[in-house]
Amino acid sequence: MSIAIPENLAERVPCDLALVIALTFACILFVLAPRLNETPVRVVLGLLLVLFLPGYSLVAALFPRSADLDGVERVALSFGLSIAIVPLIGLGLNYTQYGIRLVPVLLGLSVFTILLALAACVRREMVSEAERFVVGGWGLWLGCGGDGSGGGRCRSGSGGEGSEGRGGGLA
Repeated sequence: MSIAIPENLAERVPCDLALVIALTFACILFVLAPRLNETPVRVVLGLLLVLFLPGYSLVAALFPRSADLDGVERVALSFGLSIAIVPLIGLGLNYTQYGIRLVPVLLGLSVFTILLALAACVRREMVSEAERFVVGGWGLWLGCGGDGSGGGRCRSGSGGEGSEGRGGGLA
């Protein structure tokens, strides 16, 4: 049995979720690599991993449609849910043999964030393209296709102002 990975996988992963996964891996690298863990980038990536990324992955998995939440609500919920999730992961780790130390907390948060980001990718694929949440604007700047169908641009083809609908972008 073989698993077939689509050739356009990079185009199918939403740009915001790809960025969440990339930032999570970057945080792992900057925390565990001996020379990199002395830089201020470690602090910035660590704060993102603790205060924003787990909540954003959860919000993305729970609300795959653009009409569910607008951009400000997504960001606010991301911070709030991250602040609620991190202590629960720490509490769970406290009752394991690993305890609350740097590496177990880092790996626990990273696994949680990446798994939820992948779940959000699957949930967005199940939603029609017209209803799918896409972060507009910065997908083109990053060079990825947003949701794989046009660089995060509007889907109606008109290109007019506000054609992305409610929650069509954070930018």
